[in-house]
Amino acid sequence: MNKNAVPVGVENFERIIKDGYYYVDKSLLIEKMLENRTPVTLFTRPRRFGKTLNMSMLNYFFNLKNREENRKLFENLYISKSKYMNQQGEYPVIYLSFKDIKALNWEKCYYLTKRLITYLYNEFEFLREKLNKKDLSDFDKVWLDEKDADWENSLKNLLRYLYEYYNKKVVVLIDEYDTPIVSGYNNGYKKEVLDLYCSLYSTVLKSNTHLQFSVITGILRIAKEGIFSGLNNLKVNNIFSEKYSEYYGMTENEVLEGLKYYNLEYEINDVKDWYDGYQFGNTKVYNPWSIINFLKNRKLKPYWQGTAGNETINELLDRGNKELFDDLEKLFRKVFKSNIGLLFSGLFIVCFNIFIWGGLAYLINSFVYRINILAGFVIESFLFFQIFAKASLKFESMKVYYAIKSDDIEKSRKELSMIVGRDTDRLDYEHIIKAVIETVAENMSDGVVAPWFYATLGIIAAVFNNRFTGLILVLPIVYKTINTMDSMIGYKDEKYFYIGKAAARLDDIVNFLPARFSAFILLFVIFIISITKNNSIIFTRSLKSFVKYRYIHSSPNAGQTESIIAGFLDTKLLGDAFYFGKLVKKRSIGDGNTKVKADDIIAVNNIMYFAYIVLLIINLIIGGIICFIL
Repeated sequence: MNKNAVPVGVENFERIIKDGYYYVDKSLLIEKMLENRTPVTLFTRPRRFGKTLNMSMLNYFFNLKNREENRKLFENLYISKSKYMNQQGEYPVIYLSFKDIKALNWEKCYYLTKRLITYLYNEFEFLREKLNKKDLSDFDKVWLDEKDADWENSLKNLLRYLYEYYNKKVVVLIDEYDTPIVSGYNNGYKKEVLDLYCSLYSTVLKSNTHLQFSVITGILRIAKEGIFSGLNNLKVNNIFSEKYSEYYGMTENEVLEGLKYYNLEYEINDVKDWYDGYQFGNTKVYNPWSIINFLKNRKLKPYWQGTAGNETINELLDRGNKELFDDLEKLFRKVFKSNIGLLFSGLFIVCFNIFIWGGLAYLINSFVYRINILAGFVIESFLFFQIFAKASLKFESMKVYYAIKSDDIEKSRKELSMIVGRDTDRLDYEHIIKAVIETVAENMSDGVVAPWFYATLGIIAAVFNNRFTGLILVLPIVYKTINTMDSMIGYKDEKYFYIGKAAARLDDIVNFLPARFSAFILLFVIFIISITKNNSIIFTRSLKSFVKYRYIHSSPNAGQTESIIAGFLDTKLLGDAFYFGKLVKKRSIGDGNTKVKADDIIAVNNIMYFAYIVLLIINLIIGGIICFIL
């Protein structure tokens, strides 16, 4: 008998039911919520515990749009036998997910937020036919993203429009409400993001006569910032709450049923050993992401470990550097008014960050090694490999790839916006693919070769003098610090032109040799590929493109690798792009006219991993030479 497919990465309730995926029935959550009649409910759970799938289920249940069709989705579920089934399809629903509102600066965050709301308004374009002249004007300003649009009241107004259209109160579902707020905390624009989102949420949830009820999900309860201050109709359900504890995550019985369904019940003890350990309220639960991946792959692995948005050391450095910079920047802008003063201030900020993070890495390394050599080696190895961006870069670029392959242009644009600074809302598939390729090619040096380069320098120094052992970790950490400072303040705009110049120039310097070594490695890898394919034109074309276009890029280093990839694919990269609504003119790299394909993303990622293997081989050769000399 054919088994239902395992829904790895599928978070849309309708798709799971209609396409015949295996589904753990959580529909009694609907009954419990209707019994409790809480006006606003906040569910806080860790990532990958089914929050989005439950929200999708609630949307399809309560939404009066496609009522009869949606009713069929629940025919074989627990809720179909409940007296509350009469509530199915009874309300207009506003369903918003803020999971993609992640940005390195406030301008990008604000842009993504407005775009999300305009898409929401577009979904309800039909409301315009019954709006009065004033409301129609307000609607269109938000819908068309006009300058004087009232964004703070945009959701509140939409609620009222829906109520007046249907003469029914509205259900509001907000998924991952805290993602933009956490992003603001991590990247230094918490005041701006709190100002906007406090208004967005409070106008909808506080004393709104048009609200039937609201369900909100997130990872954190950010109560201290007053996000939900004064909201006396809010009920928070966290991991310690007994109510609803069994509806997020899989209970032990649900895990056992899944194992039996896929004829894996004999693995129950090993599954317990690997994935047991979560207690929500009075219920023992398992992480569903781990379980469904095990059911699919039939291998015991720490699947949940790789779901975090940032790698540990990178996140620490990014956040720490940002906080330090914000404090120092405010101080120096008060003290120094001249451009020369800001130049020296920027240099001091960079040097101060290098001292803090380099010193911290040295102290950790030295302290642990003194306690236990094996422990020191393990911790040093962990931190060292966290610095590499190869895994996270491939993961993020492949999310764009899968969105393209599923023929979802909007999702492709959203996923791309997470890894590039340019505007993505007007890009077609070809330019989305090119943007991904450019990012992977450029970061091949920054994320892989440069950390390896400086770690190798540290290894060589340590071999000849054991007092320099700490440099193995310190040098790549220092490099990462400089690279992070450049990404934060190395802009050419008016605000950061002087104070960020030191970070930008220093990043150019520390990447000078790694970028050129990256080009050498890339050409070597492509040479091997050309031999295996018996096609010398591939290598010749890449080499010619490198010679001609390596200095076309505005960065003295980025063009080294991008020019080679352009030649390899026989296409043109770079070119004009929009940033925050403004067109930025850029010269193209490459002479080819071949149209790029989604599979080219895989090809470029494979080249990056091939380059990584070459680096490991070079390390072995260096190690052999050192051993021979000694």
